[in-house]
Amino acid sequence: MSHLDPGTCLTIRRMVESDLDRVMAIADSLPTAPHWSRPAYEAAIDPEGAPRRVALVAEAGGEVAGFVVAAVIVPEAEIETIAVDGPAQGYGFGSSLLHAVFEELKLVGVGEVALEVRASNENALWFYRKMGFEEVGRRRGYYREPVEDAVLLRLELS
Repeated sequence: MSHLDPGTCLTIRRMVESDLDRVMAIADSLPTAPHWSRPAYEAAIDPEGAPRRVALVAEAGGEVAGFVVAAVIVPEAEIETIAVDGPAQGYGFGSSLLHAVFEELKLVGVGEVALEVRASNENALWFYRKMGFEEVGRRRGYYREPVEDAVLLRLELS
């Protein structure tokens, strides 16, 4: 995604198999995003998979610009990954993805959403706090390459 017209219509929809090459390319282009294998993404869109997952994409101008995957273990869910393509950042796609996944999660009885983020990822921490998440703890040395703490965040869905 090299250029985005501000008037471009945004569509949030379920992730499907034909999205996976683009989803993986977005994740691979972002150093702070988890780099999952294709089978991991295939499992995320498998309706019979365990744990159950909600996987959504943000599409703009006919191209996937971002995605989110949440694992559901009612009454809780965990945002496992969320990413927006670099050139598409700053247009509200991340917020739109989170709001959409929150609505999906509420429909299946989720009342609380958790996630973790690298302590050094100040942009993500700012974004999640803006979205209403609160820090509830840290996991020391959780991340590798480089070794770093994970900040644990939670949000009560209303």
